[in-house]
Amino acid sequence: MLPRRAGAGAALAVAAIAAVACDGSPPVGRSSQECTVVIGTLGDLSGPTASRGIPIFRGVELAVNEADAEGRLECDLELQIEDTNGDPDLARARARGLARGRRVVACMCGYTSDEAVAAGAPLSAAGVLTSGPASSPAVAELGFDSWFSAAPNRDVETAGTVAYIRDVLSPQGVGVVDDGTTAGVDQADAIAEDLGGLVAARAQAVDPSGDAPGEILGLSPEVVYVGGTGSGPAGIASGLRREGLEAVFVVNSEALVSPAPGQIPDAGFLVVCPCVDASVLPEGEAFTAAFRAAYDAPPGPYSAEMYDVTRLVIDALEGADADTDIGSLRAMVVAAFEEAEGAAGISGPLTWSNTGVMEADPPRDVWVYEWRGSTGAFAPLAPVGQLR
Repeated sequence: MLPRRAGAGAALAVAAIAAVACDGSPPVGRSSQECTVVIGTLGDLSGPTASRGIPIFRGVELAVNEADAEGRLECDLELQIEDTNGDPDLARARARGLARGRRVVACMCGYTSDEAVAAGAPLSAAGVLTSGPASSPAVAELGFDSWFSAAPNRDVETAGTVAYIRDVLSPQGVGVVDDGTTAGVDQADAIAEDLGGLVAARAQAVDPSGDAPGEILGLSPEVVYVGGTGSGPAGIASGLRREGLEAVFVVNSEALVSPAPGQIPDAGFLVVCPCVDASVLPEGEAFTAAFRAAYDAPPGPYSAEMYDVTRLVIDALEGADADTDIGSLRAMVVAAFEEAEGAAGISGPLTWSNTGVMEADPPRDVWVYEWRGSTGAFAPLAPVGQLR
């Protein structure tokens, strides 16, 4: 773990990496002049979406820790941690502070779409690269010049989900339900539109603990897609199962990062997510071992993706020294992302469109996870394309 220092406005400590050898001399490859670069990370680490935020943060922190251990940079490297507690207004305020930072070169921010929207404007105005797994396509539409998504967006997830339902599960009919939230309605509407004539019924269950949607129960579809946030999809699926519906439930990636084990049906509950499970990939073996050693836990959703983009930031900083001004440092990092063109990553090749959208192939980049009631955990099956 990194030694910590207090950071302005940080609810958590800031990880500061020592740059002096035990005998007081500068480490090999480091400048003897004072030289520090700062990578920020901003997201919910203690609030309602912390179960999503903590694996994301750990991917960032691990990449910074390893860069220090490798002695890759001539400058000292610091990780400035800002906890938003899930509050977009706090995210905006924290982002302004990072944008004013004299040596802040990048922000691994945008753990959620709301946070990305709030933080994007001040960071973009300052030329600070911003990268996180925010899933809403609307983030890119806001025109943030320095925004580069760390994972495929919701359109890719929708395409992968539809392909999985249609080509792998191959049902005669599909029920589509939402939990009444804006995100849940949008997700369910997108799935229903793309599935077209396969949709047997479209319903809403505003109260996941209330009565199961009668229009779904009456038609007994073989597959039910549930759109929603937090524990809503799991609660709706459990309610339908209690009423005797033996369907396969397919839900969006929210359920993977916000699990509610007591509400999930023991079997037949599948999550589709544009996030890799590094632990089952040959290229993720070393990363997974290092992650387990550091945190006594396996990598979580978007851990590998955030590790990849943080490593790309660090790659861009090689060669920077005390004479490199902050504007040049920030421009170097943004240019590295603009020019990535298939840069190698554990999660896959890294390439972005001119609006900062990560280019992706749904069959390759959308994974299916199955809830195993016997173990109380999700197990990765494979990318959608490998399940056909």
